[in-house]
Amino acid sequence: MTSFFLNICQWLIMIGIVLSQDTDNCINSRGRNGKCVPIDLCPELLDIARKSQVSVQEMEFLTTNNCGKAVVCCEQYTEVTKSRRMTLPGVGVCGFGHASEKILGGTETELEQYRWMVVIERIENGDRELICGGALINTLYVLSAAHCIKNDQKPENLVLRLGEHDLSSDPDCDSSGNCNNRVILANVSGIIIHPNYRKERNDVALLKLAKPIEYSNYVLPICLPVLPAHQEDFIGRSVFAAGWGRNGTGEELSEVKMHVELQIVQLEECENLFSRSAPGEMHVCARSATEEIGDTCEGDSGGPLMIELQGTWFQIGIVNFGFPCGTAHPAVYARTAHFIDWIQENLLE
Repeated sequence: MTSFFLNICQWLIMIGIVLSQDTDNCINSRGRNGKCVPIDLCPELLDIARKSQVSVQEMEFLTTNNCGKAVVCCEQYTEVTKSRRMTLPGVGVCGFGHASEKILGGTETELEQYRWMVVIERIENGDRELICGGALINTLYVLSAAHCIKNDQKPENLVLRLGEHDLSSDPDCDSSGNCNNRVILANVSGIIIHPNYRKERNDVALLKLAKPIEYSNYVLPICLPVLPAHQEDFIGRSVFAAGWGRNGTGEELSEVKMHVELQIVQLEECENLFSRSAPGEMHVCARSATEEIGDTCEGDSGGPLMIELQGTWFQIGIVNFGFPCGTAHPAVYARTAHFIDWIQENLLE
């Protein structure tokens, strides 16, 4: 069908997810009783809106069941109205950590550095495989990328490792004999993928832990850019990425947590390189901060792009896509500030 139809569907999705649950009674176009809810809580209508091609009948059904105020009349809807919305931790609780030294290329982090880093593993035939990274944002949620889990959206197939440094040892110790606590293996009870996720666009996901995590010296959340002062473009500023990804194309995944210094550059640099993916206002563009090649790589996807502001660490991006790692080209990250409303709307207990 025409792109007009798709634009209408995408519009319905985007505006529907930011509203509170309005469960007024209604009668749909089939004459059946329903409730007025955001479209992301109505599986039947959401499935239509997500289709790449929509028939005239489906479009009519989608548009005639609009309750107004960007909610739809849904016969069978997802019940979440009894769940309380959680909050994000404030500065003083989140983003605690010491300043990073200047980094040339990728180097191993210190034991307690980036305590919000999460290893996401998939369970298959009894074995666990590292698939992506993520960041702890409160006691119950991890922020990552949608493309990491799009092919397997069963929570029981995922395990999260928190307080991790060296994948080959537990507990982890440094050269001075200081050791952290044993790694926390956390089960996942829910997966929330942005409803308008399309390949390189809206590449954001939330993983809900089966039970709340207790903060410790080695497990703390990162701050998210909720306030306008933390939502700047930060062009030219040094930022950092971390994870257990490959150190180069064709190399093995790293056993230890690594980090790299990057620099935020104008979005046009990425737009010129990735024209088909059309990076835009929902993205951040970053490249190596030095003449030496430094980059995120396979296995780092979903991890945070971080900046230190007045002694507190904020996640301003999520590792999304780029050229094969180890090149001098910039990479593209989902802009956390662009999705802050969606994130907060979906933090349900």
